[in-house]
Amino acid sequence: MLFIASLLNPYLVEKKAEEIFAKLSPQERVLQVLVIGFNSPGFIKDIMKYGSPGGIIFFKKDRKYLEDYLDSIKKSCHIQPFFAVDQENGDVSPLPLTTPLPSPAMLGEIDNTTITEYTAYLTGTLAKRYGFNLVLAPVGDINTNPFNPVIGNRAFGSKFSRVLPHVLAFIRGLHEAGVFACVKHWPGHGNTGEDSHRVLPIAAHSTEEMEIFRLASLCGVDMIMVGHLLIPEWDTLPASLSPAALEILRRDCGEDVLVITDDICMRAIEYSPHTATRLAIKAGVDMVLISYTGNLKSFLSFLEKYYSEDRNFREKVDRAVRKILEFKIKNGIVEIPDEESYFARRTLKRGVVIRIEKPLYKKDIVFVTEDSKSKRPEFQGIKFIDASAVSDEKNRVYVVLYPGAQLLRKLSGFTRSRVVVVLSSPYISYEGECIITFQKNYPLELLIETLQEKGMLVD
Repeated sequence: MLFIASLLNPYLVEKKAEEIFAKLSPQERVLQVLVIGFNSPGFIKDIMKYGSPGGIIFFKKDRKYLEDYLDSIKKSCHIQPFFAVDQENGDVSPLPLTTPLPSPAMLGEIDNTTITEYTAYLTGTLAKRYGFNLVLAPVGDINTNPFNPVIGNRAFGSKFSRVLPHVLAFIRGLHEAGVFACVKHWPGHGNTGEDSHRVLPIAAHSTEEMEIFRLASLCGVDMIMVGHLLIPEWDTLPASLSPAALEILRRDCGEDVLVITDDICMRAIEYSPHTATRLAIKAGVDMVLISYTGNLKSFLSFLEKYYSEDRNFREKVDRAVRKILEFKIKNGIVEIPDEESYFARRTLKRGVVIRIEKPLYKKDIVFVTEDSKSKRPEFQGIKFIDASAVSDEKNRVYVVLYPGAQLLRKLSGFTRSRVVVVLSSPYISYEGECIITFQKNYPLELLIETLQEKGMLVD
């Protein structure tokens, strides 16, 4: 069975997001920026009275509720949440796995990015099987302090050169499994001597650790989690609540990536969850992770009051909600009718991933053009056909130029062909026996050259 990555018309995505946004009440808008801890079935039932939260996170203690409640939550939400799990493997493994997967430290010690990528693929596949669409991993911290009480074997290593390739491999693996990835804990929790679950760590910012997050964002990570870390040269507030820190994050990592806080109820935060949530949103995060167990009505009323009275807070919430909705629409969490799209599911972002289990033969590759008048690049020994001539043939590899929805629907029904879909901008891919993700403006010449260099294309 083939899976089609989506390329949605940006105008239609924005239009759809605006339509949904306009129908949301202030309370529902506030809920969209929250990723709320599951806590108990009753607590979630209470939340649903007020609207759909932006996300729900399940912790290890919630294992017994997984199968019974995830589906019912999905059915009761009119805007599908992110269903998040902290599955880092090793010390942090909330999923009930029969066989534990290797920890990040073990993967770093093995130092084989193919194994790391495959471990992440298994992690994402298992998470998806339970109903999750967001894995809050990998840890991007560089564990430079041997007395660090909280990172330890959650990190891939103590050197930039070791950590970076494994962080990127883990992100690729999660994406291949069809779940979102969140790298953490910006700007870097690796060189601290305290645990932010208990106190507020003071850290000197590390340009190497920050570079991990910048490169992760360039390679298409979906979210960045901001840690509760005090960087005195930036601000007197923790990075998660600091406008100055968030401005640096946006400068380095761009506006596309979603930014989420670590759990706002951790003891590193001296403010009440109400005030901390307000400060985090005003600082510029898109989403607040909160394992709050107090009076939900009071909490939401507090935020709704500020939404009505504080113009800056309202503008920040509205900006974040629009961004969240657009992300969910682009990635198929919020459905958009087929006729309004270029067809269908998930945008694969930057970076180049080529994973082909057996070599492709030049004779099997066919470039599909829209019609006989389409421009055809010259590649010796590679055949071109019109879209009308496409058929499901064994071992056939279709490289499709400028496809329309009708052709993609036809290809999606194929079972014998291995299909690579290439669009003009950006290039995207099918996922079947062959997985290829193309960078924006990734030229076809490089596709051929890369396949040949890797021994994946033979005469």
